[in-house]
Amino acid sequence: MDDPLKRFAFDAVGAEDLAGDTAFDTDTRECDWVGCADEGAHPAPKSRERLRDRYWFCKLHAREYNRAWNYYAGMSTDQIEQERKRDTIWQRPTWPFAQGDISGGAAANAHSRAARSQKKPGREPISAAECHAASTLGLSIPYTVSSLKACYRSRAKAAHPDLNPDDPNAEERFKELREAYMTLLRPLST
Repeated sequence: MDDPLKRFAFDAVGAEDLAGDTAFDTDTRECDWVGCADEGAHPAPKSRERLRDRYWFCKLHAREYNRAWNYYAGMSTDQIEQERKRDTIWQRPTWPFAQGDISGGAAANAHSRAARSQKKPGREPISAAECHAASTLGLSIPYTVSSLKACYRSRAKAAHPDLNPDDPNAEERFKELREAYMTLLRPLST
Protein backbone atom coordinates (compact mmCIF):
# COMPACT_ATOMS: atom_id res chain seq x y z
CA MET A 1 0.00 0.00 0.00
CA ASP A 2 2.26 2.74 -1.26
CA ASP A 3 -0.40 5.42 -1.91
CA PRO A 4 -0.46 7.84 1.10
CA LEU A 5 -4.10 8.85 0.47
CA LYS A 6 -5.19 5.22 0.39
CA ARG A 7 -3.18 4.50 3.56
CA PHE A 8 -4.89 7.49 5.26
CA ALA A 9 -8.35 6.18 4.27
CA PHE A 10 -7.56 2.73 5.68
CA ASP A 11 -6.14 4.19 8.90
CA ALA A 12 -9.13 6.50 9.37
CA VAL A 13 -11.61 3.62 9.37
CA GLY A 14 -9.23 1.10 10.93
CA ALA A 15 -9.70 -1.25 8.02
CA GLU A 16 -6.50 -3.17 7.40
CA ASP A 17 -8.65 -6.07 6.20
CA LEU A 18 -9.97 -3.98 3.30
CA ALA A 19 -6.65 -4.07 1.48
CA GLY A 20 -8.10 -6.33 -1.23
CA ASP A 21 -11.42 -4.47 -1.53
CA THR A 22 -12.11 -3.42 -5.09
CA ALA A 23 -13.56 -0.05 -4.02
CA PHE A 24 -10.06 1.03 -2.92
CA ASP A 25 -8.16 -0.98 -5.48
CA THR A 26 -6.01 1.25 -7.66
CA ASP A 27 -4.90 -1.56 -9.97
CA THR A 28 -6.59 -1.68 -13.33
CA ARG A 29 -8.78 -4.63 -14.06
CA GLU A 30 -9.53 -6.32 -17.33
CA CYS A 31 -12.85 -6.08 -19.09
CA ASP A 32 -15.13 -9.02 -18.12
CA TRP A 33 -16.27 -9.42 -21.74
CA VAL A 34 -14.95 -12.70 -23.10
CA GLY A 35 -11.96 -12.07 -25.33
CA CYS A 36 -11.50 -8.38 -24.43
CA ALA A 37 -8.22 -7.27 -22.85
CA ASP A 38 -9.08 -3.56 -22.45
CA GLU A 39 -9.37 -1.87 -19.05
CA GLY A 40 -12.67 -2.67 -17.26
CA ALA A 41 -13.48 0.69 -15.70
CA HIS A 42 -17.28 0.70 -16.09
CA PRO A 43 -19.44 -1.33 -13.66
CA ALA A 44 -22.67 -3.05 -14.68
CA PRO A 45 -25.01 -5.12 -12.45
CA LYS A 46 -24.92 -8.89 -12.83
CA SER A 47 -28.65 -9.45 -12.23
CA ARG A 48 -31.79 -7.91 -10.78
CA GLU A 49 -31.39 -9.94 -7.56
CA ARG A 50 -27.67 -9.07 -7.18
CA LEU A 51 -27.41 -5.39 -8.10
CA ARG A 52 -24.29 -4.89 -5.95
CA ASP A 53 -22.41 -7.70 -7.73
CA ARG A 54 -20.95 -6.15 -10.83
CA TYR A 55 -19.25 -6.94 -14.07
CA TRP A 56 -16.51 -4.54 -15.08
CA PHE A 57 -16.45 -3.66 -18.75
CA CYS A 58 -14.57 -1.36 -21.06
CA LYS A 59 -16.63 1.56 -22.37
CA LEU A 60 -17.57 -0.21 -25.62
CA HIS A 61 -18.76 -3.40 -23.93
CA ALA A 62 -20.51 -1.56 -21.07
CA ARG A 63 -22.54 0.30 -23.68
CA GLU A 64 -23.41 -2.96 -25.48
CA TYR A 65 -24.27 -4.77 -22.22
CA ASN A 66 -26.48 -1.93 -20.98
CA ARG A 67 -28.30 -1.74 -24.30
CA ALA A 68 -29.26 -5.44 -24.06
CA TRP A 69 -29.88 -5.62 -20.28
CA ASN A 70 -33.51 -5.37 -19.11
CA TYR A 71 -34.18 -5.06 -15.37
CA TYR A 72 -37.78 -6.25 -15.82
CA ALA A 73 -36.99 -9.28 -17.99
CA GLY A 74 -38.91 -12.35 -16.81
CA MET A 75 -41.49 -10.38 -14.79
CA SER A 76 -45.23 -10.28 -15.44
CA THR A 77 -47.10 -7.01 -15.90
CA ASP A 78 -48.48 -7.23 -12.35
CA GLN A 79 -45.02 -7.84 -10.90
CA ILE A 80 -43.66 -4.85 -12.82
CA GLU A 81 -46.49 -2.66 -11.50
CA GLN A 82 -45.84 -3.82 -7.92
CA GLU A 83 -42.14 -3.11 -8.33
CA ARG A 84 -42.90 0.33 -9.72
CA LYS A 85 -45.16 1.13 -6.74
CA ARG A 86 -42.50 -0.07 -4.30
CA ASP A 87 -39.96 2.15 -6.07
CA THR A 88 -42.09 5.26 -5.44
CA ILE A 89 -41.49 4.78 -1.70
CA TRP A 90 -37.87 3.65 -2.09
CA GLN A 91 -38.89 0.05 -1.28
CA ARG A 92 -39.45 0.84 2.39
CA PRO A 93 -42.47 0.07 4.58
CA THR A 94 -45.00 2.86 5.07
CA TRP A 95 -47.96 3.54 7.34
CA PRO A 96 -50.57 6.31 7.61
CA PHE A 97 -49.68 9.51 9.48
CA ALA A 98 -51.10 10.35 12.95
CA GLN A 99 -54.02 8.06 13.38
CA GLY A 100 -55.77 8.53 16.69
CA ASP A 101 -54.77 10.61 19.70
CA ILE A 102 -50.99 10.80 19.71
CA SER A 103 -50.78 12.80 22.93
CA GLY A 104 -52.20 10.22 25.34
CA GLY A 105 -49.89 7.25 24.88
CA ALA A 106 -50.90 3.60 24.50
CA ALA A 107 -54.20 3.88 26.39
CA ALA A 108 -55.39 6.76 24.21
CA ASN A 109 -54.33 4.92 21.05
CA ALA A 110 -56.21 1.79 22.16
CA HIS A 111 -59.26 3.97 22.84
CA SER A 112 -58.93 5.60 19.39
CA ARG A 113 -58.67 2.21 17.70
CA ALA A 114 -61.83 1.08 19.51
CA ALA A 115 -63.63 4.27 18.49
CA ARG A 116 -62.55 3.86 14.85
CA SER A 117 -63.77 0.28 14.79
CA GLN A 118 -67.23 1.38 16.02
CA LYS A 119 -67.67 4.16 13.48
CA LYS A 120 -70.40 3.97 10.89
CA PRO A 121 -69.40 1.97 7.82
CA GLY A 122 -68.51 4.15 4.86
CA ARG A 123 -67.82 7.30 6.94
CA GLU A 124 -64.20 8.47 6.93
CA PRO A 125 -62.62 10.02 10.04
CA ILE A 126 -63.32 13.75 10.33
CA SER A 127 -60.85 16.02 8.56
CA ALA A 128 -59.34 19.29 9.77
CA ALA A 129 -61.58 21.22 7.35
CA GLU A 130 -64.67 19.52 8.80
CA CYS A 131 -63.47 20.30 12.34
CA HIS A 132 -63.01 23.97 11.42
CA ALA A 133 -66.41 24.08 9.72
CA ALA A 134 -68.11 22.56 12.78
CA SER A 135 -66.53 25.16 15.06
CA THR A 136 -67.56 27.95 12.65
CA LEU A 137 -71.18 26.80 12.91
CA GLY A 138 -70.91 26.04 16.63
CA LEU A 139 -71.90 22.45 15.97
CA SER A 140 -70.82 19.52 18.10
CA ILE A 141 -69.49 16.31 16.53
CA PRO A 142 -71.04 13.83 15.73
CA TYR A 143 -73.88 15.58 13.97
CA THR A 144 -76.83 14.59 11.82
CA VAL A 145 -78.21 16.20 8.69
CA SER A 146 -81.17 17.64 10.62
CA SER A 147 -78.99 19.12 13.39
CA LEU A 148 -76.65 20.58 10.75
CA LYS A 149 -79.51 22.20 8.84
CA ALA A 150 -81.09 23.61 12.00
CA CYS A 151 -77.80 25.06 13.22
CA TYR A 152 -77.04 26.55 9.79
CA ARG A 153 -80.49 28.15 9.45
CA SER A 154 -80.31 29.87 12.82
CA ARG A 155 -76.76 31.17 12.23
CA ALA A 156 -77.46 32.19 8.63
CA LYS A 157 -80.56 34.21 9.63
CA ALA A 158 -78.57 36.06 12.29
CA ALA A 159 -75.66 36.83 9.91
CA HIS A 160 -77.63 37.53 6.71
CA PRO A 161 -76.48 40.77 5.02
CA ASP A 162 -80.10 41.90 4.32
CA LEU A 163 -80.89 41.77 8.04
CA ASN A 164 -77.62 43.56 8.91
CA PRO A 165 -77.27 46.37 6.35
CA ASP A 166 -75.06 48.48 8.63
CA ASP A 167 -72.53 45.69 9.28
CA PRO A 168 -69.75 45.65 6.61
CA ASN A 169 -68.59 42.15 7.70
CA ALA A 170 -72.03 40.52 7.52
CA GLU A 171 -71.56 39.32 3.93
CA GLU A 172 -68.20 37.71 4.73
CA ARG A 173 -69.61 35.96 7.82
CA PHE A 174 -72.58 34.72 5.76
CA LYS A 175 -70.23 33.33 3.05
CA GLU A 176 -68.12 31.65 5.72
CA LEU A 177 -71.21 30.02 7.26
CA ARG A 178 -72.37 28.82 3.82
CA GLU A 179 -68.94 27.30 3.08
CA ALA A 180 -68.87 25.58 6.49
CA TYR A 181 -72.37 24.20 5.87
CA MET A 182 -71.38 22.80 2.46
CA THR A 183 -68.18 21.30 3.89
CA LEU A 184 -70.13 19.42 6.57
CA LEU A 185 -73.01 18.42 4.28
CA ARG A 186 -70.78 16.84 1.61
CA PRO A 187 -69.72 13.75 3.63
CA LEU A 188 -73.28 13.16 4.86
CA SER A 189 -74.78 13.18 1.38
CA THR A 190 -72.51 10.43 0.01
